[in-house]
Amino acid sequence: MMNSFTRDLVIWIENNLERKVLLEDVSVKAGYSKWFLQRLFRAETGLALASYIRYRKLSRAAILLKMTSLPVTEITYRLGFSTQQAFTRTFKQHFGQAPGRYREAALWSFEGLLPELTGEKPDLPHPQLVMTRLKSLQGINLGYTCTGSELENIDFHTEQRRNLLHKAREKMEGHFPAYVAETYGPAPGNSERIKFSLTFDSGLQQSDPTQEGSAAFLRFPFHGTPDQLTAMKVNIYRHIMPFRRESRRAGHDFFIRENKAVPADCAPVLEGFYYIPV
Repeated sequence: MMNSFTRDLVIWIENNLERKVLLEDVSVKAGYSKWFLQRLFRAETGLALASYIRYRKLSRAAILLKMTSLPVTEITYRLGFSTQQAFTRTFKQHFGQAPGRYREAALWSFEGLLPELTGEKPDLPHPQLVMTRLKSLQGINLGYTCTGSELENIDFHTEQRRNLLHKAREKMEGHFPAYVAETYGPAPGNSERIKFSLTFDSGLQQSDPTQEGSAAFLRFPFHGTPDQLTAMKVNIYRHIMPFRRESRRAGHDFFIRENKAVPADCAPVLEGFYYIPV
């Protein structure tokens, strides 16, 4: 369990990632010498403080490259790198690709992404690699946007998706959707925001895996409330995908509800599977 001092320090670093963060700044904030602070942080987390700051900056840069349309020059400036050449060199050393190639790659390998240290690891289900064909049908299309700094904020996504689910159920005359398909991309007209697009419907085109057109998915079992589903989805991308050999391919994530009867209250218990295209 992380002590409160280290947790507060991590929160401060997260809130200041999009600027030039020096160890001198962290030392002044903490009120300790750089030497003591680095020794304490390594003992608590197993990482050097400077390395943690660099890895988190590079992880934020990778997310901004893949999920927004911010120019590389703007990402360089925001994350406090001295020059674009310095950013490109550091990024390539860490991820094995220059920023431009990383952005343009059809597959997204999450290797090298470091989640924010919280001192706690969520209990997450083990995925199964399956072959199937999932295709989003015409349904109720809703969406919301977020910034790169809001992307890992579970409370933010929970509130946004709770509101979308309420709107979808109103349009479906109170029925709970049988599936939700979602994808992401740069928000139109705003280069620094990420757009999440969700489709809610009562039907899904699903086929036998032996049929033509089947593709690979990581399938995660789920049992819980819609809010818990949101938390699981965010934590899968934070704590599981960076340590899997599979890369995410373009397409929709799906949640497919398996239980037929769903209580009509505000927090129904859902049973089903969450799919990520790989």
